[in-house]
Amino acid sequence: MMHHYKACGLRNVYLVNGYKIHAKNGNAVSFEDFEGLQKALGRFIIERPCRLEGDEIRFLRDEMELSQQSLASIINKTDQTIANWEKGKTLISIEADLFIRQLYLASIGDNVEFKWLLDRLKEVDRCEVELRMEFTQERWKARTEIIA
Repeated sequence: MMHHYKACGLRNVYLVNGYKIHAKNGNAVSFEDFEGLQKALGRFIIERPCRLEGDEIRFLRDEMELSQQSLASIINKTDQTIANWEKGKTLISIEADLFIRQLYLASIGDNVEFKWLLDRLKEVDRCEVELRMEFTQERWKARTEIIA
């Protein structure tokens, strides 16, 4: 029997194997290599030759651990635009679609610098930064202070 994997937020994902339903709760499910499952779903989505749909955008955004506001800031849109895409109220542009796919692909790669940058960008909606420039040893150096 296949398991309809609704918890991922995608409407048509069924697991043939690699899962276990726990009898005590009936609703509790455990998965073999959960992270691998999520990455495989993400790769399927970004390799599909169709425009991203709302639930797919939300899935990729969640996997990158980005808020709607953070993703909006990264791709120069509003958080309302992201919400409308995710709810299926408006279609995502081809340019934004491609950028989100590339962003996701880079986020699951081994590029440590990119992952560091993405982690920094996630904080966009959480804080304001005051940039303090300091002249030391004949050169300028940037220091940031987080304003809560």
